[in-house]
Amino acid sequence: MQITIRQKPFGYFKITPYLVFIDGELVGHVNRCKPLKIDVEKEEFELTIKDNFYKSTRRCQMKENSTIVFDTIDNFPICLYLLYLIAIIVLTCLHVNLYLPTAAIIATMFVFPILILIYDMINRKNFFLIEY
Repeated sequence: MQITIRQKPFGYFKITPYLVFIDGELVGHVNRCKPLKIDVEKEEFELTIKDNFYKSTRRCQMKENSTIVFDTIDNFPICLYLLYLIAIIVLTCLHVNLYLPTAAIIATMFVFPILILIYDMINRKNFFLIEY
């Protein structure tokens, strides 16, 4: 049976591919622009998606022509952080008084990415959300 593994279309864009393992055997690479189509002989298998030292494993039961979709756990916080930065830049360029000290704005620009990194390190064994 043939299955398709792809990354969700919205969110953080990463250029380098993720490694895909089925039952511990490398079957290919997948990223946002290029889904992976593979033939699997078994209906039940263990899927692992790995990137550097981040990885997730999930037991899957699939039928013919099914799709597995995954995304990273830090996708939403990174997108929220980018929207925050854009809002701060636009409001600053429009000379809107933000009623915030400049030090508070600069601190949040550095603190939020550090919190995302710590969250990623804690959850590095379950970094990908795999849905099917």
